[in-house]
Amino acid sequence: MNKRCLIFVALATVILAAGSSIQVQADLVLSTVGVAVTEDFNDFRGEGFAPSPSSGQLDSDTFRVTGLSEGAGTFGGTHDSGDFARGDSDGGVGTGGIYAFEVAPGDFAAGVQ
Repeated sequence: MNKRCLIFVALATVILAAGSSIQVQADLVLSTVGVAVTEDFNDFRGEGFAPSPSSGQLDSDTFRVTGLSEGAGTFGGTHDSGDFARGDSDGGVGTGGIYAFEVAPGDFAAGVQ
């Protein structure tokens, strides 16, 4: 039997501390008790969310983002433009949205501006 776990993921403490209402949620299906589920985001390139993600996207069956100016993402929905898909950057961005920040050469992290 699958156990479902709803995890609230804080991607940007600074944004939350500033009073923003952006929220990122993850809905993971844990099929084997005692086996860790991990995501290192190194394949994410800020290309959005989809239920069958292509290269650079995250799985919208697992991740959901709300509080963006373009509205709320949905579990299982396709959100591959605008605030949901700002692309990759090495920092210094000014437009709000979901990015893949390259924190070291070849090492990416999901982030929010």
